[in-house]
Formats: sequence, structure tokens, C-alpha cells
Amino acid sequence: MTKGGIVRIAEAEPISTLSQPFAELRTASPLRAFALSDKDQLLYILPAESNTIEAWHLETRQCVARYTLPFTANTFAVSQDGHFVASSNTQLALGKFGDSAVAPKILSAHQRSIHTLAFSPDYTRFASCALDQTIKVWNWHSQTPERSFVPSGKDILSVAYSPDGNLIAFADDRWLRTWLWKNGATRRLTLHRDKILHVCCSPTWIASASEGGEIRQTHRITGAAKHLGQESGQITSMTYSPDYRFLVTSNADGRLRLYDTEAFRLIHTWNAHLGKALMVRFSHDGNMLYSAGEDSAIRVWQLPNEFLSISSAQSSNTLHP
Repeated sequence: MTKGGIVRIAEAEPISTLSQPFAELRTASPLRAFALSDKDQLLYILPAESNTIEAWHLETRQCVARYTLPFTANTFAVSQDGHFVASSNTQLALGKFGDSAVAPKILSAHQRSIHTLAFSPDYTRFASCALDQTIKVWNWHSQTPERSFVPSGKDILSVAYSPDGNLIAFADDRWLRTWLWKNGATRRLTLHRDKILHVCCSPTWIASASEGGEIRQTHRITGAAKHLGQESGQITSMTYSPDYRFLVTSNADGRLRLYDTEAFRLIHTWNAHLGKALMVRFSHDGNMLYSAGEDSAIRVWQLPNEFLSISSAQSSNTLHP
């Protein structure tokens, strides 16, 4: 139920008969976040209420490294070569796996709690947004902020880089907005009925998911917005596939949902976790999904063959603005 007593009913869903994951990893406690290394060899995890980031080898399912942080982190982001940035309240810690003997660099970044971190596509920068209603772009090498932006005095809950790295999409309360961070130009694109919780970008579209479970895709050039889906539970994460042909969500109802971004429809649903599904990501080849849940399980899901054939046929025709 959302504001005003409006009940949102999800569309009919094709529930997957593939109830068994391809692989599973159990952790001692639920995760705050996870990330994949290049070629999916390592899984970086941030356990809840922990001051360590762990690296797990996916083939052996063994923890191969731990990096101790000077604080209990609430979120983190990892580049493909192992650089990471983690946050706790108003501070950032910057470091690299393999250099565990070197203390991370600590930065005072925001005046209120940091909510989201996102690396640029080339990993030379990262963006942070916080409850001080500020977005900042940081240079990784100099470890200093290059740009700072206060959009409208509202909490900023999500930021995402476009694939070319020139644009940052962000959730400004109920508005989906964009920021050309190099020249400062901003634009309002679409207005949701509820607060926007998640955004992500393809070369052509920006996807946004609101508190009421609605997902839209908005064309980043024309601003035309199209309804993609309606979920009954609260969406906890959302991301495009590497070829941008699909979009996947994780949900508080324990399910993962796969959407066709060209046909604008829901095509597959997994009953993935007992309790809340916290996060989902595609493998780098787009053939599998990695999900984490409140049940302290990280599960790997093989995409059905019919979707892999669709993705393969479309990969050479990806549209660019």
C-alpha cells in the first residue's frame, strides 16, 4: 500500500519452474552488498554489521582475502581490478585488494549519511550521494572531489553513470533527473507517483523504480517515458544486462524478475530467496544472475536458453543515441 491508500497490484507473472540455483554460497550473516571481479572469478562481499570486505573464489567457494576497514561499512563499490570505495555515515575508505597491509585512505565526504556509491565505466572516478542532498564526483587517482551538486534540497537515494560516463542519472524524490557533470547541465525527465529508489542506465534508456513498485524506462534523448513493469513488493535493486537487452530486479518478496527492455514486458520470475532478496547482478557475459538474500545465501541462476538466444541475436544490434 502506498501513500493515499492506493493498493498496487502486480501484473500476472510467469513463475519459473527452475527452483534450484546453479550454485549457492552460504555466508555467516546477510550481506550489505556484493560485487563481481572481472570474468566473475571473485565475489567481493560486504557482510552486514561488519568492518571487513571479503573476497571469495567462486570456483572453490573459499574466502581467499579479507580487507579490514576502520569502520563498519554500510555500502561499497569495487572496480574490476580490485580497487574499492566503502562508506560509513559521512566517511569514505579507499583501498585495493592485494594491498591489505596498506591502510585505506579515509576521506570526510558528506555532512550526512552516504547512501549510494557508483564507479564510472572507466573506473577513474566514482560518484557518491548522501542524505545531505548532495551528489559528488570524485577523482580516484587524486582522491579529491571534482564536482559537487545540490539538486533541490531533497534526499538523493540513487545515482548511476551512463555507459559513456558523461551523464549521471539520479533520483530526486519522485523526479528522475540527469546531470551532465562535466558542464553542470541538468534535466528533469519523468515524474513517478512515489519516491524513486533505484536508477540504472543503458546507452538509450534510463530505468527508474519507485517506492510503489513501478518501473519505467525513459529515453535519455527524447525524454519519452514508457511503463516497464509493476511489482507488488518493494524493489531492492535493479540493473541492466551487459548488452542492455534485459533488466533484472530483486524484491522484498524474495523474487527476481527479468524484463525485456525492447518489448517492455516481464518475461520471467524466480522464487529466489526465503525472506527479502537484497541484491541481484548479471555475470559479465550476461548468462547468469547472482543474487543475495536475507536468508544469508548467495545464489547463482542460469538464464534459460531461450533468453540467451534472444540476447545473442540482439547483441550486434544494440542501439546507441
